[in-house]
Amino acid sequence: MNVVVAHRLMTGAACLLLVLLLLRAILTVDPYFDSFAYHLPFAARLAGLCPETCYRMGNYLEAAYDGFPKLFHGMQGMVWKFTGLAQAVDILNVGALGLFCLFLHRWFRVPAAWTFCALLAVPLIQIHATSTYIDLPVNLAAAAAILALMVLVRAPETFGWPKLIGLVACLVFAGNCKPQMLGVTGPVAALFGIIAVVLLASGHRLGPFVPGRLGSWIGLSCFLLLAAAGVGVKLVDNAIAHGNPFYPFQIAMLGLFLDGPIDALGTPEDSLAETWRPFPPPLRWLISVLDVGAYGYREVPWTFDQGYCETSLAWKDCWRPTSASFRMGGYFVPYVLSLVAFLGWRLASIPGRYRRTLVATFVGSTLLAAFLPRSHELRYYLFWVIILVALCLIVVFDQPDGRTRMGAKASGLLGTVVVAMLASVLLMTQARYVTPIGRNVDLLIATLGVRERVAAIPDGAVVCVDPGWQPFTFLFAPVFHPGRSYTVLDGYIGPCRAVVPPPTQVRESS
Repeated sequence: MNVVVAHRLMTGAACLLLVLLLLRAILTVDPYFDSFAYHLPFAARLAGLCPETCYRMGNYLEAAYDGFPKLFHGMQGMVWKFTGLAQAVDILNVGALGLFCLFLHRWFRVPAAWTFCALLAVPLIQIHATSTYIDLPVNLAAAAAILALMVLVRAPETFGWPKLIGLVACLVFAGNCKPQMLGVTGPVAALFGIIAVVLLASGHRLGPFVPGRLGSWIGLSCFLLLAAAGVGVKLVDNAIAHGNPFYPFQIAMLGLFLDGPIDALGTPEDSLAETWRPFPPPLRWLISVLDVGAYGYREVPWTFDQGYCETSLAWKDCWRPTSASFRMGGYFVPYVLSLVAFLGWRLASIPGRYRRTLVATFVGSTLLAAFLPRSHELRYYLFWVIILVALCLIVVFDQPDGRTRMGAKASGLLGTVVVAMLASVLLMTQARYVTPIGRNVDLLIATLGVRERVAAIPDGAVVCVDPGWQPFTFLFAPVFHPGRSYTVLDGYIGPCRAVVPPPTQVRESS
């Protein structure tokens, strides 16, 4: 593909996709399980829109609320409170995607349109770009922190306060939004500290820290301590409140037992098919990345969590006997293999020291992703594929000698791959995840017949909503019904004056 043609295609596609995604984020809501089970309830409670006297989740999710870091949920709550629209919280994911594109442009000279299109060619990223789920923004932040380490190693003397603060901000953000990310931010933060100390000790200037000066060592020590405190603040809070820094997770290993309602090291039935249980976790991750048997189960090629259904409106119909592809795949293996091959080809033409840094970044990210708990569920650790995409763009646009002109052959080849894979994903999904046509919250309430049942609830009552309504029991909360005042319980979890019986009709599946 010609370089000029590639640029024009990327720019045009990026502009169109950005408009579509913004419209979809504002106008529609993704009716999938976690969105209404806990993401929106967390956001509403944090923003004061729906406190515990408005809606109480089940004991499992209340424990999660107590123990999970919730920074991004707080941001979602602010957007909901400011706009008055629950579905508008999805715009934060689009914004995070845009910020990462700007990061690659500022730090590595990669055109934002290329990054935008290349990332959206990954099915799970395309899906989560307008989702209430928080996997995408936290993994974008983690990927940015890992790529920032690459810059630190390559040119430590230019790594000033803006870059230092940016790296730590990404780690603090990711570590305080989702508990699984502590398994990523912890090692990356530790590696950052080791690299910083080694560089300064070996006589290299590290941005504002000059080797041989006591003040620099004191300043670096304080900065690293503040970074560690920022990343691990929720661990300290949980240790004080629950005697378990990893609460609500239960951890039993090497003679250590930390109590909690959720088994952190186990793999529950709703996470993995029996086919893959005999395999070690790293091999499961590889099988998942390679999409082994990944297209013989779901009603559409890809879903929010790689379960059977793309929506929870027909939740009972979604409980199918699990096949090998259950919760597996989502990166689109032709795209992954094309990117890996392209990266290997480009690395051969890059100077040795820079090449070693790029290889170390890719290999280190791969090992980290493969060994994390439940790594086969690829949406949890999207940072790996984000880094793969970013490295392919970096080896084209960010020449180590400072030249901004890229090789025509490399850019044309990468442009062809990105356009072909993006078009393939859009065709295979019928563009359902970028089309701004679907239900908003009000229409969802009407579709499920919630308003008619709410009319029978007396003000001041405590009402138990039958579990048959899950994950949509939250839609009965008075935050969605202005002028009403009562308390909703998610199931029969306490004494209640009124009961909403299970739904009598099968929900629509679209």
